[in-house]
Amino acid sequence: MWIIGAADSPAAAPTYFPIVNASSTDFAHPFGMTVPGNPAHERFPQFNIRHLVGNPADVAANQLWGDDSGVVR
Repeated sequence: MWIIGAADSPAAAPTYFPIVNASSTDFAHPFGMTVPGNPAHERFPQFNIRHLVGNPADVAANQLWGDDSGVVR
C-alpha cells in the first residue's frame, strides 16, 4: 500500500509530497517512491524504492511528487 506522506515534507506540502510505502514500521525513514535521473530524458522511466532522504523537512527532489487537476482535453 502506498500513501501520500505530506507530513514528511511540510515545507513543500501540499504542492509536492513524497509517496511512501505503508508496509514498513520505520516511521523515521520510510521507503519512498524514487525516480532516478531525469525522467524527461527517458521514454519509460523506472521508479525505485529507497528510504526517504532528508526526512522529514528536506526530502530530496527525486522523491517528491505532485498532481495536476483539471479537465483532460
